[in-house]
Amino acid sequence: MPQDPRKTISQLSDHIVQLGIVDYLLSGQFTRFCREHDIDDAWSEALGFSSDKPELYGDNVAKNAFLLLLRHLFLNRRDEFPEIVAGLLSDFSRQYQGPSFASGILQDLTLLGYSRCDMESLFSKTGK
Repeated sequence: MPQDPRKTISQLSDHIVQLGIVDYLLSGQFTRFCREHDIDDAWSEALGFSSDKPELYGDNVAKNAFLLLLRHLFLNRRDEFPEIVAGLLSDFSRQYQGPSFASGILQDLTLLGYSRCDMESLFSKTGK
């Protein structure tokens, strides 16, 4: 188990946000992804909470909500966490073309205690 999973989750979120994922997070495509993975309530709650914070505006609302979603998933669905992240990135990459994301995100997941070998195998399916 990592020393500070909150810091690593924040780093993971930053790595994913740097891919330009904010528009995807606000899209119908992501809404469908959330429904398919039974995380639509968690996303709605995180988005609502972030929207209510007066210091957050514009893209920062979605970025903060995404961080909250990742924290929720890591705490409540730890066994599924890597698969959900890989699925999200695979779904995102279908419509939004961006740089390869594997190395930084694989490192973050390894820091969270997941097997590097398992993560490489999982992420090889995303095509990135």
